[in-house]
Amino acid sequence: MRLDAQAGSRKAIQAVGKSGEAFDRGGFWFRYIFRLYIEKNQENTQMKENGKSGGVSPEKTVPETRIAVVGIIIESQESVSKVNEILHQYGSHIIGRMGIPYREKKLNIISVVLDAPADVISAVSGKLGRLSGVSSKALYSRTT
Repeated sequence: MRLDAQAGSRKAIQAVGKSGEAFDRGGFWFRYIFRLYIEKNQENTQMKENGKSGGVSPEKTVPETRIAVVGIIIESQESVSKVNEILHQYGSHIIGRMGIPYREKKLNIISVVLDAPADVISAVSGKLGRLSGVSSKALYSRTT
């Protein structure tokens, strides 16, 4: 699959399938990618039934996830939009979020609960912690 950007057009992304047909982004994307996923899994299943090795077993493709709370303290108001961008980037892993503005001290305190692989949780906490005026720490659950 190839992505083509069309400058100056409302359709920013267009995909071209293997046979060369073009289709727009949207509902078709999901059906197309889901179909490819199903076809690949069927090929892997057939190869396993025939005794051939091929593909990765479904158990190995799903990484083990952990539950964690990432505590964030924002001391610089200029960093608020960057924090929100990072959290939006990892939105698929976020279970919940609670933010408390502490106006007397000019701080924002945010707790974010994640269900994600350990490396994703570390990446979120690390990216947030590298922002100026932002402190973050991750607290992991003992169970997976």
